Amino acid sequence: MAVVCKVRMLGDFLIVMDNQPLALTTSLRFKSLLAYLIFYFNSTHSRLQLASLLWPESSEAQGLANLRRLLFRLRAVFPEAEQFLRIEYAQIKWNGAYTLELDTASFEQAVACADKEEHTGKQAKAVQHLERAVILYRGELLPGIYDDWIILERERLADIYFRTVRRLAVYYEQIRDHVTAIMYAELLLKQNRLDEETYRMLMRLQVACNKHAEAINYYRLCAETLRQELDITPDPATTALYQQLLSPVSIPKQTDEGEKPSR
Repeated sequence: MAVVCKVRMLGDFLIVMDNQPLALTTSLRFKSLLAYLIFYFNSTHSRLQLASLLWPESSEAQGLANLRRLLFRLRAVFPEAEQFLRIEYAQIKWNGAYTLELDTASFEQAVACADKEEHTGKQAKAVQHLERAVILYRGELLPGIYDDWIILERERLADIYFRTVRRLAVYYEQIRDHVTAIMYAELLLKQNRLDEETYRMLMRLQVACNKHAEAINYYRLCAETLRQELDITPDPATTALYQQLLSPVSIPKQTDEGEKPSR
């Protein structure tokens, strides 16, 4: 039976082998190299590619020398790495003898499964996959490390997560499960405090729950946040919804064309 290596990169960096967490050095360069090799586990990486990635401003010779020293250190302080990585003369790749359970891969797979189920009209199953994806996303990718490749992947995964949560919020609003819709809309707000579409959704949902005061508070929060962060006022759609809250006219269940399930 293949040994299972479990790796968490969302919200933390944790490697578990045989149910035992492995101690990682605090070196950010060390973590970046190890994370890169695991994140792109399906690829084979040349030493030159890795040296250019980690030391883009160094010469080829200096970058390769830096990589040799880092790999030597890797073997010294983290000997387990040689079990699941095949470190060869010219290249490095994942050891296929080990089964990898990587949270980022599981997250993207869950979203892909949701898309497939939704495409075939199986909405309930699609929602299950979306909810699993949200659970898997424990936070941003590899927090505290700011190498270029990590920043790009961090933004890409965060965008997938945001769109996934919005799909769930819209779905639950459409089936009138307003409490669950509010839960997901508040997750959206945590991700992006400047997204007016989310504020409008929360205003509608609070009205649907007969909580007009809460709906008004969300408008005020929106207006204050936009003023402080961007020095702008809410757009006309948000203001119009707020004006409806101040009048006896009922609030539409959905007022934005853009607030429809997205894939």
